[in-house]
Amino acid sequence: MQFTSVLTALGALFATIASAQQFAGEVIDTNLPNIPGSEIAYFKIPGVQDSNSKKSANLTLINYMSYGSNGKRLIGSNVQRAVIIVHGLNRDPGTYESNMLSALSKVKSDSNINRDSVAVMAPYFPNGKMCAATLLLQMLMPS
Repeated sequence: MQFTSVLTALGALFATIASAQQFAGEVIDTNLPNIPGSEIAYFKIPGVQDSNSKKSANLTLINYMSYGSNGKRLIGSNVQRAVIIVHGLNRDPGTYESNMLSALSKVKSDSNINRDSVAVMAPYFPNGKMCAATLLLQMLMPS
């Protein structure tokens, strides 16, 4: 049940971000590896309450975002599905992104499922003290 809630919250977050804030966050220096067929994107999430200072501030969510078959950013109007992968304790979203892109490339049974119609996103949650569910709840339901 909790996992479903996290995926639902991520889906809602992605829909909100993609419509107006996509690629507007601060670029943060990371050691994340480059993954063929995707880019590291920075989403700006305005008005998130800082748990330490209790002040509202902007948050930058680091993500892997898939490219289309042409090696460029997806055209929003062509996207029919979105896959959001939440990494585990190893904090390795690149591995999850790479594996999902590999699986997507093997789909041959439906011509509507391809690199141009499916957006694959793997957010990066680097803070071991805060789980993804807590972060998402803070973003979606400010106190």
